[in-house]
Amino acid sequence: MTSRYYVIGLALLRTLHERGLLDVDAPGTYAMIAIAVIFPFLGSLISALIPHRDTRRTTRIILAGAATCVPFAIATSVDQLSLLFSVIVSILCFLATVYSTDLFSIN
Repeated sequence: MTSRYYVIGLALLRTLHERGLLDVDAPGTYAMIAIAVIFPFLGSLISALIPHRDTRRTTRIILAGAATCVPFAIATSVDQLSLLFSVIVSILCFLATVYSTDLFSIN
């Protein structure tokens, strides 16, 4: 099942690149992808080392917020479609992180 979505995603990226809507050769595109992938993992690793639960929760939210701001920091060096995709993914990751910290629990 996953491989089918992978193939569909690659076909979509190839089509966008052929039509000139996605400039994967733009300077900074691969760096932005690497930074956007590494930042959430680093945030999770750093917050996992903190023993106190409330401090760990706050640290996770702050670091997820910092990871969300990464696409905006390098916005001038990438094409618009890559920027839009990275912003959407970053915001969704931030919301998933905030939700996973039980910040909105009624208890």
